[in-house]
Amino acid sequence: MYQQAEQWYLQKIADIDEFAHTVSTINNVTDLASQAPKPHSQALTQQSDALALINTTTFNTDSPWLKKALNDPQLATDYHTLTSLDLLYDNVQKQHINNQWLKDTLVLNTQRQAKVIEQQKQLAYQDIIKSLNTQAQRIVEQIEQAQAQQDGKIFANQRQQQWLNRINDSQKTLEKLAGQRNTDDEQLRLDRIKGVLHWQLQSTFPQRLWQHKQSLKQLSEQLTQLELQASRFSDLSTNPRLLSDFEQRQQQSQTDINIIGDNISQLRDKTDREIRGKISIFAQQQQYTLQQLLLTTRHQMANVLEQMSHADNGSSPIAPTAPTDDTAAKGVR
Repeated sequence: MYQQAEQWYLQKIADIDEFAHTVSTINNVTDLASQAPKPHSQALTQQSDALALINTTTFNTDSPWLKKALNDPQLATDYHTLTSLDLLYDNVQKQHINNQWLKDTLVLNTQRQAKVIEQQKQLAYQDIIKSLNTQAQRIVEQIEQAQAQQDGKIFANQRQQQWLNRINDSQKTLEKLAGQRNTDDEQLRLDRIKGVLHWQLQSTFPQRLWQHKQSLKQLSEQLTQLELQASRFSDLSTNPRLLSDFEQRQQQSQTDINIIGDNISQLRDKTDREIRGKISIFAQQQQYTLQQLLLTTRHQMANVLEQMSHADNGSSPIAPTAPTDDTAAKGVR
């Protein structure tokens, strides 16, 4: 039984040595502990991005030595702090990605701004606005005159205006020939043509009046948009660095993100060292306890051997107290 106890202690000493070596060489001490979400934590973190910063994990591990070490509240708190820092660092990295996207967007907008300025320089806004104002004023005068006179000739198109001009020229010619010969037939035909043209103009008068009003409305809208665009271009031209404030804020944000990331990394390294140190102390204490128990077992085994030797020489043997499994394991529980 003493020999079995000795082997048990030797195996445990080897296990704790291996555990201590693993902790000292592993890159990330959190790899020793598997993280499991607490009940309902997933539902909570889906409700708000801010809640994603809350560490809602518990530790499970297959390592019996780490399980025992985590019974120390300070070490368990350090592990929780380490995972919280990892979670916070992940969020800082997300902010870094978002800020980098903002930087790229600002660069593209700056390039677009320069391109728009160059394009807009090619447009003579004031000349275009003046021309549209002239057109609008002419349409306004036509509408006012048409409404006052109710005369369809005001809205005559180019072809109809040509006919009106020809009729006027013909009428002047007939008036000159009236004293020389009879022009009644010519005058009758001219009056007939004039009547047909007048009927056409008057029958389409309401429709053309409405069309001119619509044209005036559309022209006014175009003028408003063009004047607004000209105003924006003027602002853009006089202050081509409108994005500079955003660029400065983006750069300051990036600086803040870098500082926060560095601080988190430094704090994580410090916490990692503290965890390794505490586990190292824990392993040394366990090794010392196991060594003492092993030494005690060997002393007791030596006493038994000595008593057995005396018994072989005729002395009365003294019954030893053999260690039980519970007694052997008592020191490492």
